[in-house]
Amino acid sequence: MYVEPILFGDSSRRIALESTGVAPASLRAMEKIRTRTARVGVVGLGYVGLPLAVALGDAGFDVVGADLDQRKVDALREGRSPLECIEDSSIGALIDAGRLEVTTDAAHLGSPDIVLICVPTPLTGGEPDQSLVMEAAESLIPQIRPGTIVVLESTVIPDTTDRMLVPVLETSGLKAEVDFFVGFSPERVDPSSGLDVVDVPKLVSGIGPKSAALVEALYRNIVKTVVPASSPRVAEFTKLLENTFRDVNIALVNELAQVARDMGVDIWEAIDLAATKPYGYTPFYPGPGVGGHCIPVDPVYLAWRAEVAGKPLTMLQDARRVNDSMPGFVVDRVAGLFDGELTGKKIVVLGAAFKKDIEDARNSASVDVMDLFVERGADLSFHDPYCPSVKVGGRMLVSVADLVTELESADCVVICTDHSSYVWDEVLEHSRLIFDTRNVLASYASAEGKVQKL
Repeated sequence: MYVEPILFGDSSRRIALESTGVAPASLRAMEKIRTRTARVGVVGLGYVGLPLAVALGDAGFDVVGADLDQRKVDALREGRSPLECIEDSSIGALIDAGRLEVTTDAAHLGSPDIVLICVPTPLTGGEPDQSLVMEAAESLIPQIRPGTIVVLESTVIPDTTDRMLVPVLETSGLKAEVDFFVGFSPERVDPSSGLDVVDVPKLVSGIGPKSAALVEALYRNIVKTVVPASSPRVAEFTKLLENTFRDVNIALVNELAQVARDMGVDIWEAIDLAATKPYGYTPFYPGPGVGGHCIPVDPVYLAWRAEVAGKPLTMLQDARRVNDSMPGFVVDRVAGLFDGELTGKKIVVLGAAFKKDIEDARNSASVDVMDLFVERGADLSFHDPYCPSVKVGGRMLVSVADLVTELESADCVVICTDHSSYVWDEVLEHSRLIFDTRNVLASYASAEGKVQKL
């Protein structure tokens, strides 16, 4: 017996493989990746999982995806994409070619060679909820066999891959890094940015050198740049760091926005002026709050873990409080335009999605703003070309069909999400009073006297 160092592709990392006359599991797995004969299972077909499934299918891998949403699965089987960022034609081509299958049960993936776990990790009761990750892992136990590769994509608490995922998978009776392989590669989705999954540098990691090399080799098939991390724990921490950085900086400008007006300062102008400095400054902009599946959630994961370790991250906690306060600040500012009284005032909110040009209203600050308007007795309606309905004040509210009529009858129009499809000249023409939380009307001369800014 001897140990042979093997170099895979253009990677500098090596795997020590025992030459025993039978190719070890890691070598067989690497060969399947190299020849793209590995069958890939994707658990969760949302903003993370579906683009990965399509990219892998386009690269020549056979993919089977699982999602609990029966309507989504039915749409995919019919060649229809549930996401704006993926064309129906892309789904249809993969379905027709037999390179994409979908199911509602992760237990029916058919023992794939590679599994990507891309399930949500929300906050429940204000605390991290990783139950869907663990449920996905448990569904894989009967499907683990020698050579299987499992990669966690979901955002998790640092040390989840090593401390929670691996022990669950090892109840299969097989040994991680010997019989099967585990890695962590965090999603870096930026909806509506125009960046495809192939464009964003991909962090990769493994629980050992074999796992690390296999995970790196897999993603080199679909992304332009692969960035190895020394361990899953570092990669898990890095994912949280990225969005915590954004949350803290947004909180800074949001807090400054709350006092700038009282000082006679246009916060937007101040930010733009500061951005002319060629070093030491990155512009962030205020708004009605922070939404989506990452920025309001990831800092809580990091703060929770630090609190457990007895090292509370007070800056993160303060940033969350500031950003969470912004919907209330917006509603108070609008109420101030009516001497503090909103009862019976007709308020039209433009945009329900958490950011422009997407259909995702998860954790949307715009929805929080609408909830508060309802609480204050306003006669509320909203319009969003991407979100046909949202839950406001405990009931489903439907986007208005005739926007012009709604604008003309409104006491105040509140811009929360500045979708590119809005024709701002028309919004200005048909509105009596506008509260602009996004500064989208700053360049319109006709806005003077009609528009109030954050």
